[in-house]
Amino acid sequence: SDLHTDVMGISCFDSDYLYLNLINADQQVDAWVGIGAGKEIGITRRNNLTAWKKKVQDHPAFSDAAKAEYICADMFLPDIEGCLGLSFEQASADLAHLQETTFAEDALYLYFRQEEGAARKGPDLRLWYGIKHTSPCFDGLKNDISILNVGEEFYGLTIYFIGSFVENEEITFSDVKWERFQQPPIDIPLQKVQLPDGQWAYCCHDPEMLFPPKVPRRMTWKKRSELELRRMRKLTFVPHGDPRKMLDVTIVIIPDGFPENRFAWNIWKPYGSKEELIKFHNDINKRILRFTGNPDDCLPLLKKADYYE
Repeated sequence: SDLHTDVMGISCFDSDYLYLNLINADQQVDAWVGIGAGKEIGITRRNNLTAWKKKVQDHPAFSDAAKAEYICADMFLPDIEGCLGLSFEQASADLAHLQETTFAEDALYLYFRQEEGAARKGPDLRLWYGIKHTSPCFDGLKNDISILNVGEEFYGLTIYFIGSFVENEEITFSDVKWERFQQPPIDIPLQKVQLPDGQWAYCCHDPEMLFPPKVPRRMTWKKRSELELRRMRKLTFVPHGDPRKMLDVTIVIIPDGFPENRFAWNIWKPYGSKEELIKFHNDINKRILRFTGNPDDCLPLLKKADYYE
């Protein structure tokens, strides 16, 4: 609000999801457009294309581009260069590659620091590159969830596999492991337990498991990506049992000492319903098939009738 002008932020998540958010506090403008699989990383905000009407030079072209399908979400940016008067080079620039651009000398750097004596916030576990590292569970097929800590370092955690299928063991899990970059996998021995609220879970507590802290931003993109890969932890597992309950698999990870910072994964919850997940899953895999022409590049399509409500 102190700038009294338009401020726009652009973020892209591994080419799977891109968003632009333009804010002008004086004019009470909060314009948003998202391209790609936002629900997969927990972003459910809807596009408000009308809010862009007075902010772009060719609103019909901007709207048409926003409604198009993109294999790589960041390819939206060159399509709207003429609408925003913003080159693809500038729109796609980040700190790691800033010095390689033609406008580096005009860039203004802003720095922030935490207040003295601020309380420790602890870990912050996120899916690592979201969409490419998570898929629905299929009976007998290996699945994995890649997790990156973007908070503070911590030791020790408890893993829970929960769902109505646990009590009567309608679904069980084998080959449950932690995989780490260029290191041997660590077996995770699950035990069936009843939780204080009465529900059943498969769980394991590992007091020695280390999650390194977040990767600093002040390094090149290549170095940061390499370091994130080394610090990422991949939870792998093979589910067995009732295929109609496979979408109910929920995994919860609770860091020791920080129960409020728990991480939870359920494949359909970010979409609001199983039906919406199935639609998204099928759409994305059909698009991949059209793009590559190879069925081996796709996961099996899902049918609503194959799952319990």
